[in-house]
Order: sequence, then C-alpha cells, then structure tokens
Amino acid sequence: MVEGAVALLARHGLQATSFSEVLAATGAPRGSLYHYFPGGKNQLIAAAVERAGAMLINALEPCAGAPADKVVDRFLVIWHTVLTHSQCEAGCAVQAVTVAADSADLLAHAAAIFRSWRDRLSRLLHLGGLTQEQSSGSPRC
Repeated sequence: MVEGAVALLARHGLQATSFSEVLAATGAPRGSLYHYFPGGKNQLIAAAVERAGAMLINALEPCAGAPADKVVDRFLVIWHTVLTHSQCEAGCAVQAVTVAADSADLLAHAAAIFRSWRDRLSRLLHLGGLTQEQSSGSPRC
C-alpha cells in the first residue's frame, strides 16, 4: 500500500492519492488501510514519503567510495530513469507533498527527507574526493 501511494504521489500528486486510489492501484482490502493507517491519509502519506526517501538513499548506496563525478552521474541517472520510464508522467513523490500539503507535519516530514538526501549526497561527494565545503552544497559554482 505504501509503495502504491509512492507511485500515485509521483504520478498524480497529493490530492489524487486517496485511500480509494491506493486500494484500486494495489488491490489491498479496505480494512487493511484502516488497520495499518488508523491515523488516516496523512499517516499513509507520511509512510509513503519515508519510503520514497529510503528508495533514493538505497539507490545511491552503491556509490559509496566512488569518485564524485560518478555519484553525480548516478543521481542524474536515477531521476532520468524515473522520467523516461514514466514518459515524463511521474516525478518526485516527496516534491508532490511539498507543493500541495496543508499539514505542517507532512511538510516537515518532506523537508526532513530532502535534508537526508542532501546530507547523504554531501557525504558521498566528500568520500568521492570533494572537500567538505565543495560537497556541502555551497552556492558557488
């Protein structure tokens, strides 16, 4: 159900990711949603944002110790793959929450996921040979 919610967020955004849509996409019984997500839609969306965050972090793990340019290449390939496999109809599930959520908790959760991505990329880039300043995302290009 969580992965179904991730896919729906990436393709259709937050408003179109309802319990009914998740059930239709996953074939899960309605009772399962209420059992696993008694906090409602926000609890499901928070779990989906967490899963989307973990998916990107896990996809970057093979880059640990690789040169910085390979880390950047991997990051770009990940998003290129998302866009090409979906024919540009899907994007970032976490971003979908940031642009449409009216819940401060969901917005904070999405921000924490983005920070975790930034921090992990920074560490990988540093391990890949960049200085701490270069890898920290300072605005100098």
